[in-house]
Amino acid sequence: MSVPISRKAVDIKIRNITKYYGNTLALNKVSLDIKEGEFFTLLGPSGCGKTTTLRIIAGLTNSDEGQVYIGGKMVNDIPAWERSTAFVFQSYAVWPFMSVFNNIAYGLKLRKIPKNQIKEKVKKVMRMLGLDEMGKRRPDQLSGGQLQRVALARALVVESTVLLLDEPLSNLDAKVRVEVRQEIRRLQKMLGITMVYVTHDQEEALVISDRIAVMSKGVVEQIGSPFEIYSNPRTSFVASFVGITNFMEGRISSEKGNMATVEIGEGLSIKGQIDERIKQGQDVMLFVRPEDIEIGTAIQSRKSPAELEGDISQITFIGNMIRYEVKILEEKILTVEVHNPRKYKILEEGSRVMINIDPRSVTVIPR
Repeated sequence: MSVPISRKAVDIKIRNITKYYGNTLALNKVSLDIKEGEFFTLLGPSGCGKTTTLRIIAGLTNSDEGQVYIGGKMVNDIPAWERSTAFVFQSYAVWPFMSVFNNIAYGLKLRKIPKNQIKEKVKKVMRMLGLDEMGKRRPDQLSGGQLQRVALARALVVESTVLLLDEPLSNLDAKVRVEVRQEIRRLQKMLGITMVYVTHDQEEALVISDRIAVMSKGVVEQIGSPFEIYSNPRTSFVASFVGITNFMEGRISSEKGNMATVEIGEGLSIKGQIDERIKQGQDVMLFVRPEDIEIGTAIQSRKSPAELEGDISQITFIGNMIRYEVKILEEKILTVEVHNPRKYKILEEGSRVMINIDPRSVTVIPR
């Protein structure tokens, strides 16, 4: 009889979690709702509190204030080994003297699972992760990607309802990192397990997540889908941390519905999207992604009057795109990206160019 890998999933709620390390505030009243079966990522720079949050969910670190609920049950006073969570560490944390098979089976043996079930469960999860032929190997005979698969298999085999991963791919080279993250996402979707993933890699978070919480200095700046985080950031930190962004300061001169005109200096203005926080006359910051800016020569722009003019100060060729740095004001540079450059004539450094920006791609936030 086949022994299945569990497909159970639970939700996670944390409420007003606060954590101090000495006099340093690591988390400041953090609250999150993570849905059943969701791939939820904590994204942010080093020291923002994302790993501390993960460890508090796991029970490896205690909070000073607040509550943690897993599957509707408060678990603050429940030790880590009774929380039905599995933790995958950045350092793999595999036993160097054990074979791959015994590393994966270790948690099952501690739970006193019958030997025949251990064998079947381990073989099943090894097959899922492409480790079928490696059961007798020792960790020093494995590559970094294989070691991470062993760590992942060891977490999956115990059939926990929550899988927690702390920067699991940071020690891998770029190509292997892409392969393993695809494997993690495939397994999460297949098993339907609730997964909380910590990373500082923005691309990684955008590619694999259902939702992302962007953290900075112990607080959650924004929670949303990858598209929402990238396209509609609510704070300047989120806009600057996730992807390349052009920032400009200005003042609202007029508004209508969810659109406004922003004066950015010397009689220049840009239209952009606003939310309920923005009022007429308010000082604001607006931003636009480099790929949302159209660039052309004066001749190319005659059919569509340009909003801005500028001079190309630098050109960078990056294979699948060209990045232009365009000086539009005395000290203001706009970064413009033109993808698939073989379709377009490459402009020259020093050229006078016209800039068009779709107002729907411009986000305006309070300054």
